[in-house]
Amino acid sequence: IRDRFNGLLGLAFLGLACQFLWRALHLQKPWQCAVLTAITAAWPAAASAMLFSFTVHYYLFAVLLAAVAVWMADRSGWGWLAGAVLTLACSIGVYQAYFPLAAALLVLRLLQQCLDSETPWKTVALRALRFVGVLAAAMVVYFLYHETLTAYRGINNMGKLNFAELPQMLVRCVRCFYLLPKTGYAFLTNSRLIRWAMWASLLLSAVSLALAWRDRDWKKIVPVVLLLA
Repeated sequence: IRDRFNGLLGLAFLGLACQFLWRALHLQKPWQCAVLTAITAAWPAAASAMLFSFTVHYYLFAVLLAAVAVWMADRSGWGWLAGAVLTLACSIGVYQAYFPLAAALLVLRLLQQCLDSETPWKTVALRALRFVGVLAAAMVVYFLYHETLTAYRGINNMGKLNFAELPQMLVRCVRCFYLLPKTGYAFLTNSRLIRWAMWASLLLSAVSLALAWRDRDWKKIVPVVLLLA
């Protein structure tokens, strides 16, 4: 009974997270909200979290906090900024793996603004600086209150970076990303259908980049380059 309760509570947290994601991404049409909810519910990380029924509600609560932080970060005002930092720091404190989730959602929001013809570049640039500041400040707050980390899967090395190895690490990250359409790298693309979908996405992005370059439409070129990179 306890495991079922944890699972239902986790799904409730995930549903609330979708509410904030709708608002953070400014989705207005019902079908968009429905698709987002379906993708979030079928999200592999959320589905696999159900295998750990004794902690699943904690994991999905961290997702909720990450979604709230993204929603706050996109709002104007120093109060919302401070709230985003503290909320994201709490999300990292619950489960560090969802920090990239928040970062990806903020990048997605920036891409939306890049594609909006009514949003000036200055606004996009300032918003990008705001988002980077939120991510950095949240990590600082996290380390201030979590000085001792366990050695589980090397998490105690989190935050320790050898800058001399940074170029090699960046090259390795890009290489690993482009291995996804070729092989079942890290068990992420074991399905042939998923690999085909990724190849199609890369092909469409390349075509979009070529068309935007032909028209010298920099508002479209920059987002496509960001997606390909």
